[in-house]
Formats: sequence, C-alpha cells, structure tokens
Amino acid sequence: MLETALSALMENAMIHAASGGIVEVRLYAIEQDSSQSLCIDISDRGPGIPEASRADVFRRFYQLGNTPGMGSGLGLAIVARAIDRIGGTIELEGRSDGPGLTACIRIPRDCF
Repeated sequence: MLETALSALMENAMIHAASGGIVEVRLYAIEQDSSQSLCIDISDRGPGIPEASRADVFRRFYQLGNTPGMGSGLGLAIVARAIDRIGGTIELEGRSDGPGLTACIRIPRDCF
C-alpha cells in the first residue's frame, strides 16, 4: 500500500511541477512523545493547492477548478486510504520557500 501511495504522489508531483522542475523526496525519522515515526515528504514547485482545499482533495471525486481533464478525482483519495490502512497520516503543506506543495506522510514505527 505504501508503494502505491508513494507512486501516486510522485506522479502527481511530476505532473504539477513546472517543465524541467524538480520533485524532491525526503525520508527521515522523528521522535515525538517517546515514539518514533518514519516521515516521507514529497515536494514540487507547481501551482500548489489553496490551503482551504487541502483537506478536500482527499475526498473521492473532488477536483480543483483549475485542473480540468486532469483525472477522476480519485488519486489522492486512494493515497489517503492506503496511508490510513497502514496506520499513517498524510497532510499537504505549502512550501515556505516559494510556490509548490509538500505531501507529508508520517508512519509510526510500530506500523513497519
């Protein structure tokens, strides 16, 4: 399931990154409240998603108005479900260093 989620997120990032753009994947561990989590961040420098719509894009068939014909609106819903089934979470964050978006996956150590 993790492979499916990561593949879909990287494909989305490549689609939305500007031509010749870079997609960054960062893997690291964090410790919080004496438990460790694996973190995977996938970032692009595309147009991003407005903050008010970030939770909505994980709903089935939801599409932003600026992406006609880009798909069925199922990709991120499938990603969220896969991450949830393995005990993790996913959030979308705007980049602090310019345009783009980062998908942040957190998986507790006891889930892997």
